[in-house]
Amino acid sequence: MKVKMLFFILILIGMGSGCNGNENQVGEKNHSSISQIHTSKPIEQSVSNHAKEKIITKEEISD
Repeated sequence: MKVKMLFFILILIGMGSGCNGNENQVGEKNHSSISQIHTSKPIEQSVSNHAKEKIITKEEISD
């Protein structure tokens, strides 16, 4: 019985602290800077494609 009551109290504290604090951030603008990254060279993805093929065929990957 004590374990159930302790568990219930911990859940209440967790939910109360999880739902507390950041309500005002929805309407505010976020002032983080986002910069676009551009590269003129194509990125080599043969290793990624090879690993993807091995996963699809369920082969062992050891490299």
